Amino acid sequence: MRLERIIITIGLFALVACDAPTKNVNSCGDGFLDPGEACDGAALAGQTCLSLGYYRNEGVLACGAECTFDVTDCGAARCGDGLIQSAYEEECEGTDLDTQSCQTLGLGNGALACRSDCRFDTTGCEFASSCGDSQITGLEECETTDLQGATCESLGYYGGILTCGDDCRYDRVSCASFGRCGDGGLQATYEDCEGADLGGQSCAGLGYHGGTLTCDTACRYVETDCESFGRCGDGVLQAAYEACEGADLGGATCRALGAFFGTPACDDQCALQTGSCRAVEEWGSPPEDGVYATALSATSELYVAGYVGGSLDGQPFAGGRDIYLRKYAPDGRLLWTRQWGTATEDAAMAIALGPGQDVFVAGYAGAGLDGQASFGSADLFLSRFDADGNKRWTRMWGS
Repeated sequence: MRLERIIITIGLFALVACDAPTKNVNSCGDGFLDPGEACDGAALAGQTCLSLGYYRNEGVLACGAECTFDVTDCGAARCGDGLIQSAYEEECEGTDLDTQSCQTLGLGNGALACRSDCRFDTTGCEFASSCGDSQITGLEECETTDLQGATCESLGYYGGILTCGDDCRYDRVSCASFGRCGDGGLQATYEDCEGADLGGQSCAGLGYHGGTLTCDTACRYVETDCESFGRCGDGVLQAAYEACEGADLGGATCRALGAFFGTPACDDQCALQTGSCRAVEEWGSPPEDGVYATALSATSELYVAGYVGGSLDGQPFAGGRDIYLRKYAPDGRLLWTRQWGTATEDAAMAIALGPGQDVFVAGYAGAGLDGQASFGSADLFLSRFDADGNKRWTRMWGS
């Protein structure tokens, strides 16, 4: 009896438990698509900007906080937006036929309409084409595999496979996935820019010193305004921005770099570099050489004189020890060298600068110099040169 009561109690409990209602919770944000939700987090039900009719093929469809599609990145242009987007091959929009009719299209009388893909519906026209008859007529663009030689590329797209739709109009879906210039989306693989979208680039980013970068109808940068500011490497020294430009050093000398001799160099950033600049100048011949005199002109040109035991800078060597005179520009560049003497021992001992930038060199010579008579083993001489190194005359005297 007790056993029967227990069995009956368990049975009644089971019946009560089965009658308890099951509660289904639809929670937006749980990552699962529930009834009534267009999306949930990353779950987009396979939809994209393109599948929703937007033309910006690189746009990224997102899901909003209310589990509805966020089309912000899809752009504004799409069939059904109330505007005829001719850039995207739209011919009409709703009841807006862009002033066209069966008559204006050469299809006789009848009622022209607009399809859901914003292309003309000519089925109501008197002379509507018969798609599938292998004849491309009226507004037909193709017939089955006959595309009239057209490709995605010939229609302005960057790739894809063009096919013929059931309505004998081009099916550009594959083409559109590659994009084209003017579709409102920047295809960085093929384009510099798209309208106002410069891909984050600017005149400064292209190396120019200023200006406003724009985009042309071919989706290429227009650098005209940038070029008015110039840039390093354009062959023109923009002194406001550059220290130098190629071989144009802007008047800079090695002194600006703490040296005297040589010539600075210009790097690919239009900044001065050491180049051949040096604080010390060394010259001479294999035998013994020496410096005895220097002089600095009012225009900072340097003259150096002394003796040399061989040929200097390709000048003829008379023998023994010759006299030499060198001239350096204010920037330390060697302008010219003069060497003269006899077969014996000669040397310059002093330099003086005269009127008209003439240079006077005095010293001694061991024999007749420049056709002058010798008075003994070591006579005195004075030679006069102009600023270009041309010898005007030599005088010699002694005992």
